[in-house]
Amino acid sequence: MKVDVEAEKRKIRELNIKLLVDHNRDVDDELSYFVDNAILMPPNAPPIVGVKAIRPVIEGMIKNKINLGTPKGPDWIVVSESGDLAYDFGKYSVKTQRPDGLVTEKGYYISLYKKIDGQWKFAGQSWSNLNL
Repeated sequence: MKVDVEAEKRKIRELNIKLLVDHNRDVDDELSYFVDNAILMPPNAPPIVGVKAIRPVIEGMIKNKINLGTPKGPDWIVVSESGDLAYDFGKYSVKTQRPDGLVTEKGYYISLYKKIDGQWKFAGQSWSNLNL
């Protein structure tokens, strides 16, 4: 069966925006789009492995209305020929109010996705922080 790569790219873009831009849902809803053993690899920190360990990160992002993407989604998306693995790459800019003023963090990210039972799931992400 031939994979419609462009249709799959659109699905990945929608999921990227849902997870990295639209943090207006509850934690359980957001984590339902993650594989159980998802990995976050922040700059200058150890990896955060598994949904249980990632939960506090997502809670903070939702609570603080932080987004890590742009409304258009990633700059580019690659879907495997088999149609069950994908990755995307993009830029982010986050503004956070801190006691010493407004801080803007900018960087790049790469996200991994796996299709499970016909649905794309977030499998991992690594990102840079150009402010470091």
